[in-house]
Amino acid sequence: MKRFGASLVLGLVAAFASAADQYFAIYLNGGKVGYSVSRELKDGWSESETVFRSALMGQDLDMRIVSQTLADKDGQPKEIRTTSESGGRTQVVTAKFAAKEIKVVINNAGTITERTLAIPPGAKVVEDATSALILNGAGTTKSYKVHVLDVTTVTLIENEVTLDGPRKVEVFGKTYDATLVTVKDPRATSKIYYSAKGDVIKIEAALGMVMVPVTKEVALADITERTDLGESAAIRVSPEIVRPFDLISVKYRVSNADLSRCPSDAYQTIAKNGADWIVSVHPIDRGRARDETITEAARYAQKWLKPSLHIPARSPEFKRLSAGIVGGEKHVLAASERISRWIERTMTSNAGIGVLRDATEVLASKEGVCRDYAILGATLMRSAGIPTRVTSGLIYDNGQMYYHAWDEVWSGKEWITYDPTRANQPTNALRFKLAHGNVEDAFAFPVLQGCHFEIISTRYRS
Repeated sequence: MKRFGASLVLGLVAAFASAADQYFAIYLNGGKVGYSVSRELKDGWSESETVFRSALMGQDLDMRIVSQTLADKDGQPKEIRTTSESGGRTQVVTAKFAAKEIKVVINNAGTITERTLAIPPGAKVVEDATSALILNGAGTTKSYKVHVLDVTTVTLIENEVTLDGPRKVEVFGKTYDATLVTVKDPRATSKIYYSAKGDVIKIEAALGMVMVPVTKEVALADITERTDLGESAAIRVSPEIVRPFDLISVKYRVSNADLSRCPSDAYQTIAKNGADWIVSVHPIDRGRARDETITEAARYAQKWLKPSLHIPARSPEFKRLSAGIVGGEKHVLAASERISRWIERTMTSNAGIGVLRDATEVLASKEGVCRDYAILGATLMRSAGIPTRVTSGLIYDNGQMYYHAWDEVWSGKEWITYDPTRANQPTNALRFKLAHGNVEDAFAFPVLQGCHFEIISTRYRS
């Protein structure tokens, strides 16, 4: 069974906007996959609830996200409490806002993490990117930028909101006059269509998801057939790769996409070519890479040894475990191989977990998706003294690209790919990187939608 898919983009589900006391149905490929509703509470608090029921890799995927916000009279958030439930896991994130910083506490199945985010000078932080726009009498307000807290990665994301003006929009076969507002998030672009009264008519979001206002009965109605999120998010590749595991380099022409934020490095090079992009993937073969000792490699990449969000690299538990796995091995690549293979043997695939989790909880459960394998891998490798970063991107399988996550380790000279989900595979060029770094960097990747990968050339292992 595949252990990869679109679970990386589930955090975007919670970012949908909704009008007060209005039910919305969420559709994907024409099929209903959930609903969202907001409510006014007491003492200045409001609440939004999003329920998502889909499938991933043949397994049911259920998520429930409840976000409660206390805002001041100008709509600026003072406190946000978000509870995410999925696959029997619960994560609670509490964010308290001050003039210059946000204090965030994450309770990840009992594991507590505290972080402080500095608010950029002059930045306006809002709960909803469109809240500062008044459609009736908007005057010269055509575009503005705001920062929104992403509780999934605990980062502030700058959004650009543009009032695009009158449009026609179709909902359930009926055409409406609307005003279009576009929200450009670095991860994905959303289009929100408003009526003359300022009510939301339709929202078009990442991966082709659509939200429309419906009655409570329609919103809460049972979902009879689950749409597979991984298959819906997959990106077409042509022609097919004939010997995928032996592929050592590949060149693509990518159309209808923006790859400007994707890494261009020793693993892959990206160049603009008119309206398209030329992508060359050429990973360094582990068998031919320079393999320094762990001590030597660590001297040049101290940043990637430190603990970070969901990666408790200095935990005594992980220090002991990594030492036992690595044993007496002194070199980076051999030690990384041991850790990757241990994770693949130890973990069990469970695509029904949609919550971004700390490595402590991943280790305790010993199950998850590719994202969990990568977070556990980065934690164990850093605990062993191996500089490591988490990577998100796409992986080729049977003519399509699927969203995936893996690790890269610093050998002392170059970054080398290790994929705990597929630890037994030789080095190959099946992966394309969208982002890398710590969790907050790797999982704030740009979501590609409606694009196409055309293979220009391939090179295979003889």
